[in-house]
Amino acid sequence: MGAKYQQLADRLIAAARTGQCVVEFTFDEVAGLVGGLPPSAYERRQWWANSSSVQAQAWREADWHVDHVDFIRQHVRLLRGKVGGSYIDEAGDLAFPELPRLPGIYRLTLRGPATDARPQVYVGESVELRRRAAQYRRPSASQQTSQRLNQELKAHFAAGGTATMAIATSAIIAVGDESEDLPLGRKTARVLAEHAALALTYLDGEAVVINRDSGLDASE
Repeated sequence: MGAKYQQLADRLIAAARTGQCVVEFTFDEVAGLVGGLPPSAYERRQWWANSSSVQAQAWREADWHVDHVDFIRQHVRLLRGKVGGSYIDEAGDLAFPELPRLPGIYRLTLRGPATDARPQVYVGESVELRRRAAQYRRPSASQQTSQRLNQELKAHFAAGGTATMAIATSAIIAVGDESEDLPLGRKTARVLAEHAALALTYLDGEAVVINRDSGLDASE
């Protein structure tokens, strides 16, 4: 993390010590802490991405992440906790946090633009999470679901939205008083965990599920 953003990190660390879980700044307040912001901070969501950029390291290393950016009001909201964000890189491709080379379950949550009432959620499984992110980044002609999500994410970012990605590399199945680890290296175990996560999302009703129930998503 560059020294330029140390005061921002210090402010977030201090907020955490007082028990705050949400911090909101105007762009001018952030600019005052860091000695000015570049023009891209006022125009591009990528600048505020929870990525490996020098400014993102300031809030991520302080155990915070950017939850929402409002360019009309010039306002940013940060939440406690580290979250890997997906965004568009300088080459125009989707960029993801570095994921483990492990089998697991993942959830993409798309929020915004500000007028959207509910976030959109996609839940999937993969034998290797890092490879799945690479497929979404640059899908081949045969990867229909990856192509669909690639296009939807790019359109979402172009409209000013944000996206976060949560992963699970372990899961437990409980029956009565007994529980057992699910072997996520097996396809059937991953699909079981994936469907359980989808069912909970449907029942919660707080998000719009964008998975397709047709056979197209069977390998995604």
